[in-house]
Amino acid sequence: MKLNFIFLILCLLQYTLAFSQCEDCDVIINGNGSPSGSILDGSKVCINGNRTNQINFNNRNNIIICIADGASWNGQAGSLSGLSQINNYGTLSMGTDFNGNWTVNNYGTFNFSANINSSKSINNFSTMNVPGNIDVNGTLTSQGQLNIGGSATFNSSSNVTIVGEMNVGGAMMNNTTINLAGSINVNGSMTNNGNGRIEALNANQCNSVSVNGTFRSDGIITGNDLDYNSTGTALVVNKMPGGNANPRLRGGARVGTCSGENCLEEIEIIESGNLLRYYIFRCDGILNVAEPVIEEDYEELLLSATALLVAGGGGGGRGLSAGGGGAGGVLEIEDIPIEPNTEYVVTVGKGGIGSGNENTQGNNGTNSSILSYTSFGGGGGGSSSENAKNGRQGGSGGGGAFDDNGIGGSRNGPIAQMARNGGNAGRRGSSNVRAGGGGGGAGNNGGVGQVSTGFVPGDGGSGVSISFIEPIAPDNLINAFGGGGGATSRNSGGQSRFSEGGAFSNLTLGGDGNDGGTGKNGRPNTGSGGGAGSQRGGSGSNGIVVVMVTYRILPVEYLYFEGALSQDQKTVGLSWATAKEWESSHFEIMRSFDNVDSWEKVGEVEAAGYSESPMEYSFEDNDNFTPFNMAYYQLRQLDFDESSHLSKVIGIQLPVNSDQTVTWRVYPNPVSNQNAQLTILEQGGHSGETVYATLFYPLGRSIQFTGNTISELSEQLNNALKNGGRGVYILNLLWGNENQQLKVLKN
Repeated sequence: MKLNFIFLILCLLQYTLAFSQCEDCDVIINGNGSPSGSILDGSKVCINGNRTNQINFNNRNNIIICIADGASWNGQAGSLSGLSQINNYGTLSMGTDFNGNWTVNNYGTFNFSANINSSKSINNFSTMNVPGNIDVNGTLTSQGQLNIGGSATFNSSSNVTIVGEMNVGGAMMNNTTINLAGSINVNGSMTNNGNGRIEALNANQCNSVSVNGTFRSDGIITGNDLDYNSTGTALVVNKMPGGNANPRLRGGARVGTCSGENCLEEIEIIESGNLLRYYIFRCDGILNVAEPVIEEDYEELLLSATALLVAGGGGGGRGLSAGGGGAGGVLEIEDIPIEPNTEYVVTVGKGGIGSGNENTQGNNGTNSSILSYTSFGGGGGGSSSENAKNGRQGGSGGGGAFDDNGIGGSRNGPIAQMARNGGNAGRRGSSNVRAGGGGGGAGNNGGVGQVSTGFVPGDGGSGVSISFIEPIAPDNLINAFGGGGGATSRNSGGQSRFSEGGAFSNLTLGGDGNDGGTGKNGRPNTGSGGGAGSQRGGSGSNGIVVVMVTYRILPVEYLYFEGALSQDQKTVGLSWATAKEWESSHFEIMRSFDNVDSWEKVGEVEAAGYSESPMEYSFEDNDNFTPFNMAYYQLRQLDFDESSHLSKVIGIQLPVNSDQTVTWRVYPNPVSNQNAQLTILEQGGHSGETVYATLFYPLGRSIQFTGNTISELSEQLNNALKNGGRGVYILNLLWGNENQQLKVLKN
C-alpha cells in the first residue's frame, strides 16, 4: 500500500509541476534583482524568488506576467501602461486595478484588495483571499476556495461562476446570474435582487447556499430541475428566503442541508454458481473487501477482482460553432491485486464545467483511480474564438471550434483505456458558415463539423458497455459509459443548429448542444462530455468506479448425514441436516451397491431454497437388498441455476445372506490406540489368493491396498487407519470370486 500511495503522490506532483512552469519568458526577474533584459510591448515577464521592490515596466502595453511556483510578488508596478495577463503559480498580492483588459489566472495563492471592473477577469483555480469588500462588474470564475472577508456586491454587468466554495464574511448583494457548482456561505445578510439569479450549474455534487443573517430574494433561486444522487434536487438553502420572489425557490431547489454522501453501494448476486459482490463508487471513498467466510469443514475462496474506472467528462465550449466536451477515459482492469480487510483509496473523477467565456475552452474532467490504475478526465470542448478554438486533450478529446483550424483534442491516457479523439471544426472559406466538432466518446471519435453543403455540427462520439456490469444492469446501474458532448453551428444568415450527445444503444449519454442557451450536461456518473452552448457550455458528468469481487459459492453446509437399517432389515433410513442454504433447489439421493463406482438416483427431496437456520431432511430406501453386502449413499444437492455439489459417502452394512459364509473379521473392533488384526474365521474361505482391499474413510475418501497374507493385509490396514480420524470405516475385501465388507469403528 505504501508503494501505491507514493506512486500516486509522485503522479500528482508531476501533474502539478507541469502547470507550474513559467516558460518562454522574454524577461526574467530573480527576487529583487534587475530584469534580465528590456521590457517591451507584449513582453512576458517571469518572476522567480520573492519580489518586494517595485517593477518598472517602462510604459509598456500588453504585458504578460508569470509568477513561478514558490515565488511571490507584492503587485508593486510602475509605469505599466497595459496589463494583458497574470499567471500566478506562487503567491500574488494585488491591490491595484491595473490598466488594460487584464485576466488573472491563479493556480497558487492570490490576495486581492481591489474591485473587478468591467473588461477585467479573474479565474481562480486554487485559493483567492479578499480581505475587505469587493464589487464585481467583470468576470469572476472561482474553481477553488474564495474567501471574502468583507461584503460582496455582484452587479448586473458581472459574469460569476462559483465552482467549489465561496465564503463571505459580511453581507452579499446579487444583481446578476451566479452559476453555482459548490457552496456559498454568507455570514451576514444576503439579498438576491429582482434581476439576480442563483442557479445550480450541474448535479455533480450537492450545491448549497447558507445565510447566517437575513435572507431576501426578489429574483430567482433554482436547481434547474437537476437531480443530485437521486435526492430530487441539485440546490439546497439553509432557510426559506423572504422577499417578493414567487415562487421563492424553483427548479427543485429546497430548504435543507447537504448531508454526508453515501458514496458506496454494495450489490450481491449469484451467477453460474459464484457469488458476485459489486462495490459501486459514485464519489470518492474507501474500498474494503469482505473477508471470505470460513467454516469448520468449508472455505469460501476469493477467486478474482475486476475494476471499471470511468473518469469525469469534459465541459462543452461556448458560442455558436463550439465543440462538445470529450468523454472521460473508460478503463477495465482484470485481476486487480486486492486483499480482504485492507483499505484502498478510490477516487472518482468529477466532470469539468462548461465554458462561460468564448475565450476559454470547457474545463477538463478529473481522473478516476484505484491502486496504481488511472483513467484520464475528458478534454474540454473548444469555444468560438481564435484563442480557444482547439479542443483540449483528455481521456477523450474535446471537439474543435470556430473554423477549419479548430482541431479536436486528442485522446490521452493508458493504451488499454477506451477513449477517442474529438472532432474537428469546419468553416466554409472566409464566411461565417461554421460548425463545431463533437466531443470524442469511448466508442468512437467525435463527429466533424460539416460545412460543404450546410452547417452541420458534429455529434458526440458514442459510448460503450462493459460485460461484467451486465448482471446488475439496468436495475442497479446503467451499463453505458463515455459519450461525447454535442456541438453547435451557425451560418451567415444568423441561423444556428445543435447536435446530439453521444449515445449507446439508443441511450443518450453526452450532453446535447444548445444553440439558444446553456449546453446540456452529461448523463450522471457515466463520465460523459457536456454539450456546447451559445451562452455557456454544459458540464461533463462525474465518472464512476465499480469493483466486482468473485467468490466461489460454498456447497450446502451439512450438519450431519447418517443412515441406518430398519429393525425388520428391509429399509434403509437416511437423515441429514443443513446449517444454511443459498439458492438450494433439491437433493438427489444417489446409491451404489458394494462399490462407489456405479451410482444411480433412487429418490429426490425438495430443498428449502434459502435458509440461515438449520433444516432437517429424511428419505427411506426400501429396495431389494438381498444380493448385496453394502449399500453406499451420497447426496447430490442442486441449486436453482443447476449447479450441483456432492456430500460425503456413507455406507450401510446390509443383512447377511444365510447362504453366505463370513470369512474375515477385524479384532479388536472398535480400534483405539492398539493395532487392528485381520483374522480368518473359515480357513477354507481363503486359499492364499491375492486380496484386494479398499478402506472407506468416514468422510468418503478411500485408499486401496493388496496382500496375500494376513500379516501383509493387517499391516497396511493399520497404516491406513493411523492417517484418519475417529469414525466408522468400511473395509471391502475382494478375493477370487468372493467379497466381504466389514465395519471398523475407530475411537
